[in-house]
Amino acid sequence: MKKVFVLFAFIAIFAGCSKDEGKDTSKYPDLLIAYKWQISSKFINPRYNGTNDGLSDWTDKDRDNWLIFKPNGEYWIDEGLLRDAGKARLYKMGTWSLIGDVLKFNYVDGANAEVRIEELTNSKMVSKFTFAEATTEYTVTDTYIAGKLDTDYQPVTIASINFEKPTLGAGQVVIFSVTISNPETFKYTISWSSGSNNFGNGYELELTMLSAGEKTLTATVTDELGRKSELTKTFTVVECDFGFGMWGDKLDVIQRSETGVYKGNNMSTIYHWLGSGWDRYYTFSDNKLSFGMKVYEYTPKTNQNQQIVIAWTLHEEYVSELTEKFGAPTEYATYVRVFTGDPLNDALALINGGVVEIKFSNSRTNVTYTATRKPSTANTVQYEIRYSQKN
Repeated sequence: MKKVFVLFAFIAIFAGCSKDEGKDTSKYPDLLIAYKWQISSKFINPRYNGTNDGLSDWTDKDRDNWLIFKPNGEYWIDEGLLRDAGKARLYKMGTWSLIGDVLKFNYVDGANAEVRIEELTNSKMVSKFTFAEATTEYTVTDTYIAGKLDTDYQPVTIASINFEKPTLGAGQVVIFSVTISNPETFKYTISWSSGSNNFGNGYELELTMLSAGEKTLTATVTDELGRKSELTKTFTVVECDFGFGMWGDKLDVIQRSETGVYKGNNMSTIYHWLGSGWDRYYTFSDNKLSFGMKVYEYTPKTNQNQQIVIAWTLHEEYVSELTEKFGAPTEYATYVRVFTGDPLNDALALINGGVVEIKFSNSRTNVTYTATRKPSTANTVQYEIRYSQKN
């Protein structure tokens, strides 16, 4: 890795005198800071390992690196675009200081070194250092080209927050993701929040829509320089069309959202969950939710009136819930038995085979509610609600 440094693959001992030999070094600090620096040649005299070219064993990844001198005295490496997968582009290597034309380095691993700047302009830097091996002293002359700091350092930003589907339902577990601009430049993290609630990190967020209404979601990206970019999305959550699904939802949305106990499926078409006493059946066509049915059963524990009347009380509760969600019924019919409006009489009518059928509708869904005695039972009342997508 030290090929990236000014010293590159050598253990150097700065052996020259420290005089600046009449050079004007007053602008050196500003020039070092104003640009990033990439090595273009390394000349070793005399020949070292049979060559004067100190870059002969460097890879394209090594040559792609840049040196950065920060105003606060930190010394950073820019790995450039040619770097190993997952490796940070920018990282601190140590500190630097400049006295006259002598550039000093203190590395994070405890090493330190010095080089003398022979030439420094807004386009080029030439530095020298010497090192000894056995009885031979070598002089290394490094030449760097200058690059503009703002050329490749555009911050990572969030271009968009993406929804896995167009309509979000209350109670659903929904996956959000982000599209990132300039993702190849810096290592970064992504966090998700809404108001004071923090939801975690990562490209994707799996979030439960607790209730219907207008919601906001913010994604924040922070790059390794500490720069932040935020994007907030406002969206509306509606009541689900059936159970934990919206018409057209794929099976995996229902599977991750359903809170009931999974009971199995019929030919991978009708999927069955049991939750809060209701059996919920989801029917899929072309892997999209197209029909739903809820079924609940009640059997009086005794023949006492207070147990029997519950059959009608439950009926009224379910009709009230449907009316609240879908509005007033579009059709109301009774069959087989006479329903008088008296709770006990009407409960007995249901137990004895009477049928109540009520239809509801909104802009998305048609609903048919039916209450009657369950076939092949003596006194079990079955409440069935069928949901279908409105054409």
